[in-house]
Amino acid sequence: MSETTLNVKNISKFNGENFQLWKFQVRNIFVAHDLLEIVEGTEKKPETTATNAAAVKSWIKSNAEAMFVLSSSIEYSHLQYLITCNTAAEMWSKLSSIHEQKTSTNKLALTTKFHEHRMAAGDSIAQHISKIENMASQLKDIDVTVSDTMIQAKILGSLPTKFHPFISAWESVPEDKQTLDNLRERLLREENRLSNSDDTCHALASMTISNGKNQEKTQGNSGNNHNSKKRVKCNFCKKPGHLEKYCFAKKRQNRNANKNSRENADSQNSNVHENSSNYSAFVAHNNSTQFVPRDIKKYVSSDETEHWLLDSGASRHMCHRKDWFAEFAPTRVDEYIFFGDGSRRRVESRGKIMIQRLVAGVWYAGEIRDVLYVPSFEVNLLSIGVCTEKGMRVVHERNMAKLVSMSTGELLAEGVKLPNNLVCLFIKTVIKHEVNYASSAPLKIWHERLGHVNRDFLCKTFNANAVTGANFTDSKDYFCESCPVGKQIRLPFSRTRDHQRALAPGETLHTDLCGPMQTTSVGGARFFLLFKDDASNFRKVFFLKHKSDCFDALKSYILSVNTQFGKNVKVLRSDNGTEYLNNNVKEFLKNLGTRLVTSAPYTPQQNGRAEREMRSIVESARTMLLSKGLPTRLWAEAVNTAVYILNRTLNSSNSKQTPFEIWFGRKPDISHVRIFGSECFAQVPNVFRKKWDAKARKLILVGYENESMNYRLFDPDTGNISVSRNVTFNENALISGNKNVEEAQLLFKVNNDVECGAAADNEPENERESEPENERENEPENELDASVISLGANEDWQDARDAEQADEMDDNAEIARDGAYNLRARGNIQQPDWYGHRVYAAFFDEPLTYRDAINCEDSDLWKRAIADELEAHARNKTWEITELPKSRRAVGFKWAFKIKNPGNDGARRYKARLCAQGFSQEAGTDYDEIFSPVVRFESIRVLLAIAVRDKLYSAQFDVSTAYLNSTLAETIYMRVPDGLVVNKNNAALRLKKAIYGLKQSGRCWNERFDTFIKRIGFKQSNADKCVYIGVIDNCKVYLALYVDDGLILCEKRDTLNKMLRLLESEFKIVSGELKLFVGMEILHERNFIFISQRDYIDKVLKRFGMIDANEISTPADPHARLSTNNVTPNENVPYREAVGSLLFLSQVSRPDIAFATGVVSRYLDKYDESHWRAVKRIMRYLKATRNYGILYDPNCSREPLVAFSDADYANDMDTRRSTSGYAMMMCGGCVVWASRRQACVSLSTTEAEFIAASEATKEIVWLRKLLADIGCTCNDPTVLYMDNQSAIRLTRNPEFHRRSKHIDVRYHYIIEKIKENVIDSKFVKSGEQFADVLTKALPFDKFNVMRDYLNVIEYIPKIIK
Repeated sequence: MSETTLNVKNISKFNGENFQLWKFQVRNIFVAHDLLEIVEGTEKKPETTATNAAAVKSWIKSNAEAMFVLSSSIEYSHLQYLITCNTAAEMWSKLSSIHEQKTSTNKLALTTKFHEHRMAAGDSIAQHISKIENMASQLKDIDVTVSDTMIQAKILGSLPTKFHPFISAWESVPEDKQTLDNLRERLLREENRLSNSDDTCHALASMTISNGKNQEKTQGNSGNNHNSKKRVKCNFCKKPGHLEKYCFAKKRQNRNANKNSRENADSQNSNVHENSSNYSAFVAHNNSTQFVPRDIKKYVSSDETEHWLLDSGASRHMCHRKDWFAEFAPTRVDEYIFFGDGSRRRVESRGKIMIQRLVAGVWYAGEIRDVLYVPSFEVNLLSIGVCTEKGMRVVHERNMAKLVSMSTGELLAEGVKLPNNLVCLFIKTVIKHEVNYASSAPLKIWHERLGHVNRDFLCKTFNANAVTGANFTDSKDYFCESCPVGKQIRLPFSRTRDHQRALAPGETLHTDLCGPMQTTSVGGARFFLLFKDDASNFRKVFFLKHKSDCFDALKSYILSVNTQFGKNVKVLRSDNGTEYLNNNVKEFLKNLGTRLVTSAPYTPQQNGRAEREMRSIVESARTMLLSKGLPTRLWAEAVNTAVYILNRTLNSSNSKQTPFEIWFGRKPDISHVRIFGSECFAQVPNVFRKKWDAKARKLILVGYENESMNYRLFDPDTGNISVSRNVTFNENALISGNKNVEEAQLLFKVNNDVECGAAADNEPENERESEPENERENEPENELDASVISLGANEDWQDARDAEQADEMDDNAEIARDGAYNLRARGNIQQPDWYGHRVYAAFFDEPLTYRDAINCEDSDLWKRAIADELEAHARNKTWEITELPKSRRAVGFKWAFKIKNPGNDGARRYKARLCAQGFSQEAGTDYDEIFSPVVRFESIRVLLAIAVRDKLYSAQFDVSTAYLNSTLAETIYMRVPDGLVVNKNNAALRLKKAIYGLKQSGRCWNERFDTFIKRIGFKQSNADKCVYIGVIDNCKVYLALYVDDGLILCEKRDTLNKMLRLLESEFKIVSGELKLFVGMEILHERNFIFISQRDYIDKVLKRFGMIDANEISTPADPHARLSTNNVTPNENVPYREAVGSLLFLSQVSRPDIAFATGVVSRYLDKYDESHWRAVKRIMRYLKATRNYGILYDPNCSREPLVAFSDADYANDMDTRRSTSGYAMMMCGGCVVWASRRQACVSLSTTEAEFIAASEATKEIVWLRKLLADIGCTCNDPTVLYMDNQSAIRLTRNPEFHRRSKHIDVRYHYIIEKIKENVIDSKFVKSGEQFADVLTKALPFDKFNVMRDYLNVIEYIPKIIK
């Protein structure tokens, strides 16, 4: 017997506690290997005789196998009493007698456990029901009768309070439908309704019950851990009873190490700040005496790569040393430096370099801005052209050169001429080493780090030494613009006190509930519950999904306070909210002896401590979010951070001790505190990365984990939150400063500008706003404008993004957009920048022309790709070189270059393709028929549904140079392309194969592939000409073709590989795992298939400037109506381009936006701002749901094919036509859908529903035909669900009365198909009509339900948590 035959590695070993689970697992193994009869003792050992020796041997072997399974799946401590057993049946019987005792005591214990069970806080409905059913199964095993009614009563009685309305509704359900399966289904549906979003992210818990210490204590008291403590051994201290991560010795050592590292960082960081304080500007020097250094070598490095050369030919500053940059920013696009010989070198990024310059024998600190980092160019250049633009001039005197300010005549820098006539400046680069820890910073920085806390309290906190690990370098007054924006208040009322302050912490608590919030948090919370201790002012916050969760949080916190101080809370003060005034709270507080003191009705001032604290927290959180421009869905993280910081700062009631110190008895350490929203880099653990993967991820700081020093980090790309302690911060990158006046862009700044700059920051706001407009117009928009040619999204699309906040306030308001999308006057068009500069940006990875390809940085790769393309033409004998006849004209050519997506090996594929310019072909002479079919997206989705239903294997392939495999019937000549050397005059290429670009090439290739695939036994579907079905080795194979991309599905992996080999024998193909097919991202697992278009959504949002737009929960406003009446045309927005991009998305993987996209597509010829807002709303919805797609799961539905049709009567304001919508479902997911305006005006709802059903019937007939062609015939009629009884009667009995006699005959197609048993129309309630979302704009709650019906769900890829 081998281990592969009986594999027990994946079985949870029996440890004395999990007998039922273990029994279930091993019993299945016994059944699978025909060993159950031996284990249960029904198959006895045969008597040993001469005739049945083989049977005895077989029984002994089977018994040994069963004993092996039992002994291998039981922990050693429970094997001791089984050693004496000789057979597997004895072992099984002994285990059952011990752990399934049928004694009265055991029955009583299990029955008590069953009746006392309550739903745990973290359990889902499915887990809760499963636990109850398991306990019921255990009772049945020991002969205790448990009926289904008892199980239902137990499930309902153990639910939390938020399910009480459901329990009341369940009592009204008819008795025949009160089954366990129906209860489970309805409870799962109720749970989904109560949940606003799926908690897949590691965000703030919707209800935080206990801190980490309490959780560890709870886990430590569980039975499983009690047993495991006897076995485990710490790898750090080598002592038994605990794991290394719980080892106190290790934690103590880590604390000491962290303390030492912080002390070292303090000294290093203070030096950095002292040295860098002079870097902000140059010193203005008026000494007219020329300084000539006697020893040049003393001031100029002997290493030429460290020289700074003054160059009149460079159009930008350049440097090749990455470690010299104090600030580093990657370029938005690829940039290159072009040299006089035509070569170019790549610009990796740009930034600022801190320097020291020698002026008159004295070194002064300064900086060089907007320096290009070019690692392949080992020279450092200072551009004279840029210096001239910044108001400087260069003066040459003998062997010296000076850089002088043109406005003041001040000497800014000096240099010396080298033997090669180049000028080397007296400049030294100062390398500013990065440190992870900074305890010293200006007071304004600490103000932002500590959540914009009040300045007086901040100074008191530092002066009183109330915290450790922090100090400020200056105490200058400052003005923070974010504070009044987030905190502006009315003048206060007079203060009164109606109670005496508590003397000891934990005696009196103030509490209040805030919410519901307009935006759901990342973790799904909409409320937060605050507790504030009266004596210490210590705060504790809980985040709740539902208001009904308040009691659980209140109970948990009060019990934890009682445990911490060893005495009960005496007083709880609150308002008159129902979350406090209910029987659960009153009974709980009564049992504890806690007095509930509530405020008088409509008098929130009596709960002033909690109300005022709410304001402080919300203002701090709002200010932090506004300061960094973060999305509002991070409000819970900001509130958590505000509470964390306020607990660690002094307040007006105690100017000596922080709330943290009073509560915990020790001073808080805030050395780890950083500015909320700062850019940071978190280390990726070794287990989640490979050798050459990046070691850190760029994230955003959004808070701190509980009361620890660990950081909570937000990933803006995935929307997830992770916790890490190994973090490096770049606070300068995102430091707020909402300046109204841009700082002048000077290359060199003088030292006395520092004082001017400080004054400018504190300048009165009205004086700033009075700045002359013409001066602002002369300022460049950003530092990239002088060196970058923008070929990306237009600036007006950026304005569209800026207008989102106005849309969020009022979607129906008219918004005036700044900066129109106007063409420039032809007389104002200036010469492109690249004529004046040799450093410019190319926004393309791929070259546009042949010359670009052979001269770019990747020229070797492109030359190889060109050679491969020409070699393929030679191999396929695409042309013959001949002389062009005088009567014929040769078509042109064009090289197309493309970098394909990375393959399975992660490498990029460089692809060059030679195309003919088919636009010059003449109809009738050069071509006749040109139509070529491609597979429909509906067919692809149907095949994917069949694949997951039948558990098929999948693969995709790409035919290289597909068109070259087909023969060209017409005689066509093409000019000789670049890269092909032909030594013949008047030469041309007579094409023999259908090269890319010819009008008939696609048709020729399709005919070529069709001939081959039919030759190997495949049949073509009549419903879709690009779907083929064949049989290889008695295994059915499905193939779909989209031009030269193919999809293959098969039952066996070997047959799939054989099919790929057949294709390789005929064509040159590239095959791989099915991941991305014709723009559809496909995740194929064994039990489900998920299709989406995440990358496409990101590209659309980026293209139209909506990547930073505010998210919204629905794609269409149910209260808005678009029309062409009173429309003021607005041609300044990319309306048609945006709608076209959205239409592709709605037709491939997102039926939830089909209606909204269909509506905006009706106004392509006449649109205004209201229509553009509707388009932007769809993109805002897509930003919120970029991870959504269609899930195909055979467990979601048992019906092979089901259809829904619906109509919205006369909803088009312009034509009064109705909107039809239908959806066809397979394997729980939508495979076919449509939302379109009807072709005629309906005179009644019955007519509109009847027309919609007729359109759906046409699609059903096509779909059944496709399924029949691929061997999945539907034997029963396809059910078409409708929610209009009159329309259903009309389909069955075509009565002609005054409401239906005028209906066009062509719509009676449905009646014929019902008679032929093709479809069967049935009624469905409007609330369960899947197609409802395809006919109208729905409110948030109903839209979510309908979207879930279509199985359009969120799937987030696995990330590092």
